[in-house]
This record gives sequence, C-alpha cells and structure tokens, in this order.
Amino acid sequence: MSHDSHRLFICLALFSMGALTACHKPAPADNTAAASAESAQTTECYAVKLSDPQSPSSIVQLKQVDGELSLYVHSDNKICIELSESFDGGVILNNQKNVDLELRLKDVQITSQAHPGYLDLKSNDKNKGNTYTVALIGKSIITGATDKKSKSVISATPNLVFTGDGSLSVVARYKNGIVSDDVIAIESGTIDIKLDRAEAAQIDGYKEKGFGVKADNGFEMRGGKLTIEANDNITGYESRGIKVDGSDKNAYNTGKGYVKISGGELTIHSDAKALSAGWDIDEDAKTETAEDDPHPDVIISGGVIDIVTSAEPRGRKMGPPPEMKFDENGNPIMPEFMGPPPDGDRMPPQMAKDASDNGFKRRPSPNKRKDKKKAGNDSSENTVSPEGIEAKRNLTITGGKIRVVAMDDGINAGESITISGGEIMVWSITNDALDANGHATITGGLTALFGAADPDGALDADTNRNVTYTGGTLVALGGANNAPEGEGTTGSFAQVTLVESKHGFPGGGPGRGPGMKRPNAPGESDNAPSTDDTEKAPGPADLPPGPPPSDRKREISELANATLTLADPENGNAIVSIKVPEKYTGGGSILVLSDKLQKGKTYRVYTNPAFDKPVSTWVHDVISAETVVVSGDKYIDAESGVALKGHFGPGPGMPMRTKPQNDKEMNTSP
Repeated sequence: MSHDSHRLFICLALFSMGALTACHKPAPADNTAAASAESAQTTECYAVKLSDPQSPSSIVQLKQVDGELSLYVHSDNKICIELSESFDGGVILNNQKNVDLELRLKDVQITSQAHPGYLDLKSNDKNKGNTYTVALIGKSIITGATDKKSKSVISATPNLVFTGDGSLSVVARYKNGIVSDDVIAIESGTIDIKLDRAEAAQIDGYKEKGFGVKADNGFEMRGGKLTIEANDNITGYESRGIKVDGSDKNAYNTGKGYVKISGGELTIHSDAKALSAGWDIDEDAKTETAEDDPHPDVIISGGVIDIVTSAEPRGRKMGPPPEMKFDENGNPIMPEFMGPPPDGDRMPPQMAKDASDNGFKRRPSPNKRKDKKKAGNDSSENTVSPEGIEAKRNLTITGGKIRVVAMDDGINAGESITISGGEIMVWSITNDALDANGHATITGGLTALFGAADPDGALDADTNRNVTYTGGTLVALGGANNAPEGEGTTGSFAQVTLVESKHGFPGGGPGRGPGMKRPNAPGESDNAPSTDDTEKAPGPADLPPGPPPSDRKREISELANATLTLADPENGNAIVSIKVPEKYTGGGSILVLSDKLQKGKTYRVYTNPAFDKPVSTWVHDVISAETVVVSGDKYIDAESGVALKGHFGPGPGMPMRTKPQNDKEMNTSP
C-alpha cells in the first residue's frame, strides 16, 4: 500500500468514528515558501452533526438541554468546527480559552418550531480582539423566533469575518439579523438577511427596533454579496439596515465605530436609516474624556452599493429661519458668531468663553442624558430619520458605484463629506441629497444629486464657503444649493433656476446661494429702482423676491422624467447630462460643477435635447459626462464663474449685479 493510500485509509477510519474529520496533507518535501504558508494555515477541524449531536473529542464537547445545544471548546490553539444538518432551537458556541476559531456552516438549518432558534457565538475575552472566521459551504438557513425573549438570529462577542463561496440566509422574526460586540467583516460568500417581525409586533410590550446588521466597533465589506431587507413597516420601531454603534467603554474601542466598504455588492432596503456609523457624543458618551472616543466615519473606496429607505420622516424638529435685522444702510446685522470673518480666517469667530472656561468642555452626565430621553425628546416612538448613508463624523467616497434613494437625507455627515471618485446617484424625496454639517469637498468622481423643494435642496453645507471644489463632475438639482466658495476652490460652476416657484425665485436662509429672499429694510420695497448696472454690494432690492415660508409650491412637472443637458452654445458640446427621476417632485434650481467649464462663459441648459448620437455612458441610468453634440429650442442660459473666497454667500462685501439678466437666469460670477 502506498503512503498516500495508507494515509487515506486512516482518515476514513477516523471519520467513521466521528472524530477528526479533516486530514491535512503534509508539507511537500521541498519545503518551499508556499508549502510553509499552507502548513501554517492548517488547523484541525471537528465535525458536529446537529441532527445527531455527539462530542467529537475532549477538545470539543457538546451538551444539550431542552432547546439549546452548547458546544464547549477547550483548545489553546486555533481550531475549526464544522456544523452540518439541522437543529430546532438555539446553538451556542462557548470559547473557553478565547482563541481564534474557524466555524464552517455546511448546509446548516437552524429552525424555530418548538424552540427559539439562533446561533450564539461567545467568547470570554473581556478585552475582545479574538476573531471567528465563518466559512460558508453550501446553503445554510437560520430562522429566528417571534418570542420576545429571543436573541438576535446570530450574535457574537468577538469579531466576525464571513468567507467561503456558499450562502447564508438569516430570517429575523424578532430583534436583529447579525450582531457583534466588535467588528463584522464580509470577505466573500452570499448573505441574505430579512427582518420579518410583523407577527412579533403583535406581542404585548413589543418595543424593539430591528437591525439587519449591528456592531459595536465596525463594519467592513471587502467582497461577497450582502442583501438586507429591513422594511417590515412597524410604525414606531422602524427597522434599520446596518448600524455601527461605537463605544467609549475602554481603550480597545478608541478610534473604531467605523464603516469601511472597499468591494462586494451591498443592497439595503430599510424603513429607517440604511447605513450608519452612528456614535453620537451627546447621546452615547460614557466617559468624561474624549481621548477614548470612537471615530464614526464612513469610508467607501469600492464596491456596488444600492440603498432605498421607505419610512415617512417623523419627529424632525424644524421651524422658520430666524428673522434678519438690518442697519441704517440696509445691510443685514449678523449675530456675533456669524460676523464677517477676519482676514485669513475661514471660520466664524468663536463665542466668548466665560470665566469658568478652562479649555475643557465637560460633557453632560449620563444620568442627565437619560433624563432627557425619558422626557420624550429622543423617543424612538416619536422620531424616525430614514437617511441613506450617515456618518456622525466624516464621510469619504473615493470609488465605487453608489445609488441611494432615501426619504430623508441621502448622504449625511456630522462634520465633513469628501468625494474624490466613484459613480454616485443620490435622490432624497423630502430633504437634502447631500447634507454636510461642516464642509463638503469635491475633487473628483461623477455625481448626480436630486433634492427636495426649497428650503431643502440637493447640495447643502449650510453656507457657500463650506463647499470646496477642485475637480470632477457634479450635478445638483433641488430647491436650493450651496455653490463652492470654500478656500482652495479652483474649478468653475454654473448655476441657474430652471423652474420658478409660484412667487418668483426660491427663498431660503442665509448662505443658501443666489436667489434668496431677504427682508426689506424699513421704507424699502422689493422693486426699488436701480441707479446703474454696475456691480456693487447688494442691498435689499438687489435679490429677486422669494415666496413666503408658508407658500413654497413649485411647478416641476416639466422636470420630472426630463433629460437635462448643460452644453456650450457655440458648438453644442455637452458638459454633462442627467435624466431626472420619473417621480421627481423636488426643486428646480440646478448647480453644475465641472472642470470643463470656463470662468465667465455662458452655457445652456437644454431640456430634452436631440443628441447627435446615442449617449452610451449613462451611470445609474441618470448621469453622463460624455461629450455629445446637442440641439433643441428649449434651453435656459446660465453663466459660469469661480466662487469668491471668504464670504458666506450673498451678503456684505460680495459684489453681485443689481438684477438677473432675465427672469430665469441667476448670475454667480463676480
């Protein structure tokens, strides 16, 4: 008998005894680097048949009590456990010595018929850091129960990394799909998660939000395919897609709380927020210092992402903009913290510190935060914010194909949004497509943004000087947009109002860009005569009137399902084209950022133009930067210009023509 045949005979014998189920080839005699790597990755694998659970060895021991099957792992080294067949109830893996494990799911079926079904992966490592690699083989299905005492379908203490070429279907009939106290990562395999909690919602005392994926420290997707259906429509406890909580419990959590996507295919249909790095210092801080804070960032460098949210936004606290006051010359009086910045200062002066300020701002105590929630200001029953992609800190997109259709903000960041690459389409039904509560920087990529009607819009960074543009192509169509006036802006932009509101050009708050309503100073009217056509600092009569806050209706029927193209009128060469969504009901102001634009030149926005050849490079079927020749008799002129630096937008010291050139053209050039 040959050596290999003898080894095969021994392996078969061991398999028949229910012991070691994977016999590994010894390293080749030549001892090459590849052979060494293969040998280093070799781990023992123990088989567990869920339909007939038997302890395979002293290393892996099984204990079954009623509807729970517990596996106890006593190993000082990384090993492999292969689960197969079916079990009705909960399967618990207890890692007694906190080593890394490989868990193979081979055609596993865990059900919830007589007992609640789940897979609970435990570790006793209080500092975390160990990893369970879940290898998918064949087709596995895990279905959770509707029992309100049930756990999430898959819950884990350590990191979870999914690999393999098989599939996993998770059905959550209560609580969540997959959760981890650490990081969840997907490298390969196909994972489908469905939240189906309608029956559980009928249980008395049901007060659980549902999450497709929920992790404390991070979510990473490098490959594979993940689909989340979290749209079971439970009012008051709307489901979410992926949520990273973030935590400052100890030093191990410092700098985590992130979402990173570099590859694979991610599809999320959720009622509430779809993809969120959601740690918020005001709500989640557990320590006084900020040194141990997580970094709730979203970083997208590749992959294909498709997101849809469907719940109606509820509980958003909104009100009319504060009333502006004017000095004797008709110039607006800005609050102290919004006054004209000193030379070289790009941020508003900070509010004065009181005598007790020692440079460290103490956080509210956790008890006070809890009291605030008890008062109903932050109740899940009262609020739902169905945003597409949210980063409580920074959102960075350098690549990938991204499509977001959201009922609330499409993409949102607490501090900054940076787009340097990728192919992006974002449509917000009721709010802003891109909302940066800090700074928005565009340096590349191909982006189409569709926002709601004024006072919301497509590109919102609060003020024009919070937007920096240096390259790439971006089209923003909505009620109002911030044009780039941020420090470092080098490219040109074109901006024009395509569709008026019933009372003229769109209104808005300070810094929302050209065409804003500004209250008149005493004794002045909307139609004050102009002495000449020279450029000057604008007074109250210089800006087109806008509709009152109570009446912002628009006639946008001509925009819905239309093809809009910005082109050079001299030769008809297109700069960029967009197809407006068929059911678009947003605003009619358009902003185009492109490195093809020339400062001070007039371009035309064509509506449903004729193309000299079919456009072959539509991205997401809505945007193309292909240079084709267009023609047609339906167009509106728009000038391009380079933003002025150091100003909020129309206001003191910013030169602007005394009136638009015609009733539908907004001038943005100096």
